[in-house]
Amino acid sequence: SASPTGPPTSSPSSSPSAIPSSAPTLRPSELPSSTSDPCPTICSNGAHVLRPNLPLAVTPDGPFTCEDYDSLIKQSSPPNCPRELDLDFVALVCGCPTQTPSTIPSLNPSEFPSVTASPTSTPNPTLSPTACSARNRTEVLLETFSQVTDLAMLLDPNTPQNEAFQWMDEESTSTDVCTYPSLLQRYSLAVLYFSTNGDSWRSSENWLSNQTECEWQNITCDNTAALQIELENNGLEGNLQSELRVLSQLRVMTLNQNDLEGVLFQQFSELDALELLDLEENALSGDPWSILTNMTSLTSLRLSFNTFTGQIPSDIGQLTGLVDLWAASNRISGQLPTTIGQLSTLQNLLLYSNELTGTLPSELGNCDLGIFLAYSNSLNGTIP
Repeated sequence: SASPTGPPTSSPSSSPSAIPSSAPTLRPSELPSSTSDPCPTICSNGAHVLRPNLPLAVTPDGPFTCEDYDSLIKQSSPPNCPRELDLDFVALVCGCPTQTPSTIPSLNPSEFPSVTASPTSTPNPTLSPTACSARNRTEVLLETFSQVTDLAMLLDPNTPQNEAFQWMDEESTSTDVCTYPSLLQRYSLAVLYFSTNGDSWRSSENWLSNQTECEWQNITCDNTAALQIELENNGLEGNLQSELRVLSQLRVMTLNQNDLEGVLFQQFSELDALELLDLEENALSGDPWSILTNMTSLTSLRLSFNTFTGQIPSDIGQLTGLVDLWAASNRISGQLPTTIGQLSTLQNLLLYSNELTGTLPSELGNCDLGIFLAYSNSLNGTIP
């Protein structure tokens, strides 16, 4: 069911044999005509429009693609310019995932599948097996993955999201996309693999195999939901991608002693079931505090030996179950907030080798500290 991803090499009159038999058919006379509206080359979210050569339909003369449509309506606008039809699937694949213009005539809905256009934070329910079974595999995967990945990124061959999509579409064919219970989870973990150079990991037994992702090495599940990812000291390099947020039941994530870089994606806080997060000894940067202080299930937060910045905010007091806060050897600045005293269960506080200043708050004495290391800062006053 793989779809061509490179530039078209033939006209619509070429053989349709490479196009899935379940693709809809379409007569040229049924195609909508062009309008005088200019075509955007940049989507509303700032992403560049893509023109993948995915098959939109199989006509009596052969496969019909985005480029064929452009040629048919004789657009005079710049290259890579989409024409967003009043037809969700064509608009989704050929242009930006936005509301389509009502001035352009639509085709009979039965002739094209409908596709959800815009990603959302919370994935929508999947299609029923009955409705799904009549669909093309590629279309089902596009619809499902576009719930959590911007379509432009999903179709860009230079992204790990596209690599994961292509793997799911072309190689992981033993997975029934209509009945598999954790399709987004499998995709999310595949994105993690591709975005962190999985081929060079020290241990990756069963990853990207036909085994369920719960049987991939260092993944622990409860039934079908991933609960633990333990990939410490495993040769990961690259950036963490936002698709990880679909692992909503994850309790443990240990990615320490790798070569991860970049900043934490904004939706990282959606992993709100996490209890243990260990990101120590990487090259992560940026200010993570506004994200991490919303993860109120955390009991152990380990950030030491990165280049994290920012000031520990008063919202740190929301992490009332925190036992370990390890943030040594970063570039954290400013004063410790008085609300740190609300962490009555805090036992281990490691803040040495940062850029902290000011007086230690007396409220620190409310914590149940057994270990407190804060040397190599510019702190003053007495230890409460």
